[in-house]
Amino acid sequence: MSNTLFKDKESENPEEIKKQKRQEKAKREFDKLVNEIKREYISTLDFSMTFPVLFNKILEKKISLEEFRAKSSISRQSMTMIMSGKYKRNKKEIDYFPSIRIIITISIVCELDMLMTRKLLRVAGVNFDETRTLHYTYFYLVTHCKGKSIEYCNKVLKEMGAEDGELLGEKKYKRSK
Repeated sequence: MSNTLFKDKESENPEEIKKQKRQEKAKREFDKLVNEIKREYISTLDFSMTFPVLFNKILEKKISLEEFRAKSSISRQSMTMIMSGKYKRNKKEIDYFPSIRIIITISIVCELDMLMTRKLLRVAGVNFDETRTLHYTYFYLVTHCKGKSIEYCNKVLKEMGAEDGELLGEKKYKRSK
């Protein structure tokens, strides 16, 4: 007497097996996405997180410090200020808060999404005004120029009317002769 309650794997329809595997994979991807959203949301509730702590966490996950410096063209001195949240002026230690252009540089080099970019801005106390052409262009670059070089992004910014001090990466000063 054959037992119809249990099917041999060999007797199942190959198309059904493929369909079931696709559904299982989709379910795993869905669960992973939901868990990532929950984890990211919980991290946004940590209002005590400082910019240096958040920046260092991003570096740990996304890119090595050396690679970041090479791609961003940010100097060692500026990197020290970003990572410590401090700088010295007249032998006095002062809190350092990066500008919007430094935060956008970080976002593009580390290929961050808009949610994380907004978190960096909030933690640094930087306001974003989407009615300003410059700020709108910065955010457009974050969402559309992942993997592009800072030089490429600066060409776009110049075309949009950005001044030298508004370009991404380290500010380059021309020395007078």
